Amino acid sequence: LHLPSLLGASRCAPMAAASLAWAQELRTAAALAGPRAPAVAPDWALLEVLGAPRFGAALSEAAEDAVFTILSAPRTCKHRGACLLAFEDLSEYRAVVATRASLKAVAKVPEAVVDALFGPQVEREKTNAFAPRPIHFAIASSAPRVAGMLVGAASREGCLEQMLQRGDTQGGAEQAMSPLFFALLFGSADVVGVLRRAGCACNAV
Repeated sequence: LHLPSLLGASRCAPMAAASLAWAQELRTAAALAGPRAPAVAPDWALLEVLGAPRFGAALSEAAEDAVFTILSAPRTCKHRGACLLAFEDLSEYRAVVATRASLKAVAKVPEAVVDALFGPQVEREKTNAFAPRPIHFAIASSAPRVAGMLVGAASREGCLEQMLQRGDTQGGAEQAMSPLFFALLFGSADVVGVLRRAGCACNAV
């Protein structure tokens, strides 16, 4: 039986630890599938698959498998770290307004809180201090399996500290909101658990 074809590669990933044959089959499936071609640049492949720039879309099994492929296929290895740390540019007023509207649809807090946190902030000489990465979109979709895949891949790529906003000083997102704080506002308890186990904490933003 070709389990990745039947169940989806992302749902078979834990089996790789139990069987060398399954591990090889998963690697083969990832190599053959290849991620959906990004619209603009390979570094944005994860953002595109996760529905950016809109938040809260339910992720299909096909989307989960696409994330798995991007994070495991040999052809994507040189872009993997950049994919994990890519972020949506919210420097334009219209982008801020659209982002705020999509966040309100999935927020666990009153709309006034969303307005205060994600509204235009000209006094900071920036339109918005929020620079959402793929992990933020996985959180807003309440997708713990995808969040776990992103955390695991970031750990392997050596960029977990940056992705979780622990002392991030590079990549143009140094003022980004902590994924954990974002999850407390918009994510499920399972997603919060994934981030806590990875050592994520709230930052000063």
